[in-house]
Amino acid sequence: MSISVSIKEMESKLRRVMPTLPILAGNEVVNFAKDRFRFSNWRGNSIKPWKKRASKHKKDKGRAILVQSGRLKRSIRVTQRSSTMVAVGSDVPYAKIHNEGGTIHQAARSDTFKRNRYQKGTNKGLFKRGTTAGQGFTFKKRTINMPQRQILGSSPWLTKKIGLVLTKTIMKALR
Repeated sequence: MSISVSIKEMESKLRRVMPTLPILAGNEVVNFAKDRFRFSNWRGNSIKPWKKRASKHKKDKGRAILVQSGRLKRSIRVTQRSSTMVAVGSDVPYAKIHNEGGTIHQAARSDTFKRNRYQKGTNKGLFKRGTTAGQGFTFKKRTINMPQRQILGSSPWLTKKIGLVLTKTIMKALR
């Protein structure tokens, strides 16, 4: 029994599969980042759980960390792709502070408005259109220490997973 494979044939098979490799790698990174929300941890050399939420509000009970509206999780996607490179990121302004941690400084401010509400009827308590000037809220200056809850970054586990997926795809193409 003998197997004859021409180098030209293998080369053409590899050329066909090469454009799909960055797409596969990007999908793995996006799925890895979305898994961080589900498992509430960072998987590097070891598994590092995210710090728990400081808020003890009743509305936060049972809700996943970093998920309020789901915007941050949905925003993680492939941002750039070429034949040799893929970049994954988020366009949400608060993604960086959650990923890296840090301090947020908020200045004191006043918001002078009052939202009009329905006083009677089936819509009682709901907001009407428009606002009334002259009444509102005042917020004090504050500093918020945001713990690092890493979503994206360099991970040996992810690198190994991408390598396995790409190797499997190349081997399948060469068959």
